[in-house]
Amino acid sequence: MKWLKKIDDNILKYLLALFIFFIPLYPKFPFHVVNYTYIAIRLDDFFTALLVVVFIIQLVRKKVSFQSLRYKKWFALFWVIVFASLVSGMYVTKTIDYPLVAFLHSVRRIEYMILFFIALSVIRSVNDFKFLLFSLISSLLLVNIYGLGQRFLDFPAISTMNPEFAKGRILYLTPEARLSSTFAGHYDLAAFLVFMFPILWSVFLYSKKFILSTRERVGVFLLGTLPVVFTLYSMVNSTILSNIVPALVLTFSQQLNLMIFFSLTCLLILFLVMYQHLPKILLFLLILLSIAILVFTASRTSSIAYVASTSLFLLYFRKFRYLLFVLILFGVFTYLDSDLLQRWTETIQIKQIVLNERTGERQVVQTIRSDKLPAGTAFVRVKNTKESSASEKLRQELIAKATLSGKLRTSSQSGITSAEDYETVTGFAGDISITTRLQASWPRAIKAFLRNPLLGTGPSSITESSDGDYFRWIGETGALGAMAFIGTIMAILKGIFVARKKVSKDARLLLFGIIFATFGLFINAMLIDVFEASKVAYILWLSLGLYTGLIYLNEKQLKDL
Repeated sequence: MKWLKKIDDNILKYLLALFIFFIPLYPKFPFHVVNYTYIAIRLDDFFTALLVVVFIIQLVRKKVSFQSLRYKKWFALFWVIVFASLVSGMYVTKTIDYPLVAFLHSVRRIEYMILFFIALSVIRSVNDFKFLLFSLISSLLLVNIYGLGQRFLDFPAISTMNPEFAKGRILYLTPEARLSSTFAGHYDLAAFLVFMFPILWSVFLYSKKFILSTRERVGVFLLGTLPVVFTLYSMVNSTILSNIVPALVLTFSQQLNLMIFFSLTCLLILFLVMYQHLPKILLFLLILLSIAILVFTASRTSSIAYVASTSLFLLYFRKFRYLLFVLILFGVFTYLDSDLLQRWTETIQIKQIVLNERTGERQVVQTIRSDKLPAGTAFVRVKNTKESSASEKLRQELIAKATLSGKLRTSSQSGITSAEDYETVTGFAGDISITTRLQASWPRAIKAFLRNPLLGTGPSSITESSDGDYFRWIGETGALGAMAFIGTIMAILKGIFVARKKVSKDARLLLFGIIFATFGLFINAMLIDVFEASKVAYILWLSLGLYTGLIYLNEKQLKDL
């Protein structure tokens, strides 16, 4: 009966450990598609619901508690503002066309953040914290291994980058495609890596060893292999847990590659759990592998966030040699893999643009290729230029289209423009990614904010993506929602920062790891909706809960850290 009591006392901890493996490793197969949006209900929603149910049961039974947590008011404030914004969008500004979609968007914000309390409640000793952090680091290793397989062995990918892909189709990356591993897109994977780097360095520099018992090591092995088996079963058997779109059948060689991945994964996890602690050499190799995977994603925003957050972390603790190593190694990987370097060079391009000032029509003279980032139509004129053959051809095509549409003014018909209005100019043009933000996503969010500065126009009211969380917050939930969300995270980080006085000098490395990791996500949020990316959001909030649970331990327990 002792083992039953042991399970009863620790069931939430083991479920959370399984969740830590499941979220990064299991692809975003849709379970049920919601009408009018391509953001589906997935298995992770049910897993989170299970965690919440068990958490409530254990809370009622007083197996877990919140202690005297002062952050509850911040969470409650943000949730109230979100639903106030929902009601305002439906009945005041009338900017929400699909109430069910808006409601689900609101609930999902709570779904992510509730993990903070669940993770907080399971930390009853330093060993609990180490066990779950070890699980998180192990899941990162598996994500990286799958990423290598996707790059070199044709492992499949599941993406939600557009409505068609989000139906759960199994895809295979073309040579110019960017790596996504088990994530729904390269942006999500890169953001996850950015978040993990300061945590990895904090554990690497931490002088004490992460000692785990034999039972805990076996638990990590079993919990780590379960999501891998489940993922491979779904792919190899061409089974998506939905009746919407059948997956593509894998070839024998692709199935063989996945089996090799499974075998290698099991061996690596077994190798890890043979050690009572995390050897520094393994952590160092994991950091190297993670840098390579980050470069393979070719994410410019995340590369900035990585360099900034990791460099500041190492500078804060005066680890100058490691800082030099980080910068040199990242530069070497970037040079060896041309994708990221090419995207940087294509951020600003000198292009010819055929422009019609009267109608506002503009088109870039360029040939669209799958391996090159096209320029957008946002540009800064530098000089007028002589027409090239390509620009003259494009100009004639635009004139012909205007003629057919009746917009061109000629001797025989009236119109709003003439052939003389079309001119060719040269300018510095931003790439299509930057242009989309400048011309569409950000103006749309600003317009929503100006319509209701306090509460915005409501969740889901400015499409699935705003290409920047700061714009999304002010557009959907207004100034109140943005301040409440940022305030919640800052209050948590402030509590962790203040708690540094309770732990040893070495242990402070661990606390600052999560602070700089979150700082990296705030940098990412300038251009990406990173706090709305489910895999990243889940990991963020449960990690904040783990570290907050750690600092709430008494001083006697913290001496073991």
